[in-house]
Amino acid sequence: MTDQSKEQQAFSISKMVEDAKTVLLTPKKYFSKMPLTGGLGEPVIKALIYGTVAGIFRFLWSILHVSVATGGLFSGHAIGIMALIWSIFAAIIGLFIGAVIILVISAICKGSTDFEANVRVSADMMVLLPVGAIFGFLGGISFLSVIISLAINLYGLWMLYHALNESLKADPNTSKIVTLVLAALLVLFLFIGLGTRRAVHSLSKDPEKTAEKLARQLGGDEAAKAVKEAYKTAGQEDVKAVVILEKPDGDKVKNPEATDITEAINSLNREDEFVILSRGKNFLQVAKSGDGYLLQYKDKSGLFESKDTDFAPEIIITTFNTYLMGGTGWGVWKQQFKWIPAEH
Repeated sequence: MTDQSKEQQAFSISKMVEDAKTVLLTPKKYFSKMPLTGGLGEPVIKALIYGTVAGIFRFLWSILHVSVATGGLFSGHAIGIMALIWSIFAAIIGLFIGAVIILVISAICKGSTDFEANVRVSADMMVLLPVGAIFGFLGGISFLSVIISLAINLYGLWMLYHALNESLKADPNTSKIVTLVLAALLVLFLFIGLGTRRAVHSLSKDPEKTAEKLARQLGGDEAAKAVKEAYKTAGQEDVKAVVILEKPDGDKVKNPEATDITEAINSLNREDEFVILSRGKNFLQVAKSGDGYLLQYKDKSGLFESKDTDFAPEIIITTFNTYLMGGTGWGVWKQQFKWIPAEH
């Protein structure tokens, strides 16, 4: 019997649970004894299980949130199931992407560049996936959620530091420096993110004044005056219409507020993610496009997209808030953009 067969036979759920507790509570002890060979079967199984557990928590939080937001368990289950499936799929992809990243860091720190060893480290560090998913219910409490996420990421770096030294035999001094640099970058990005969010939030407290200010920048005093008048004459029928906000993660919010829009647009990271604000059969949506944003809207006249994409997030947020308010305000505001027919 080969060593790989013995390793696969030795795998069990109880052993994995014990490994998970050890790597979480005493990472130095765990990585000092972690086997570096035995095939990729065990790391893949661990990634699948951690991804499934994380997906189950996301499934539960999605159901609870959507059932509250929309009153429909059916739509809640649909989103929850997609969250579960995506979590499992992402875990497998993340296993190997994480292994490559760890391998590069290990090489910088003069440690092992054996791919299997780095895959095994990546798999054991994925124990943090379900830990992060447990706190998914804090998604609406932005500051607390960010702090907890930072704490989990910093602890992940602490685990990586021990994995580099104990399992991958990296140079301790170099690995310490690299870990501290990565930790400093995490904290720096946290403060940059909070500062940007606070600035955007302050601009979104009064959508009318923000819309008027941005309209003046785009089209001069006449445009600002038109937007101001449009807010005064907004039709009540449109204001009362049910509006649904769909976030990049598929989550939906019925009759969203300005803070929901700000949070959703700020969470756009990739060009295949969208934020959609729908009113019946019509909608306004936005996606990342390079360093800017691509806008699309649909009404009875057809589907159109913005000719330009070099918009700041403040402009996108204000545009969505104007659409949210309905009435003639949106009709006036959309004139500030150049639109072309969209294919789909």
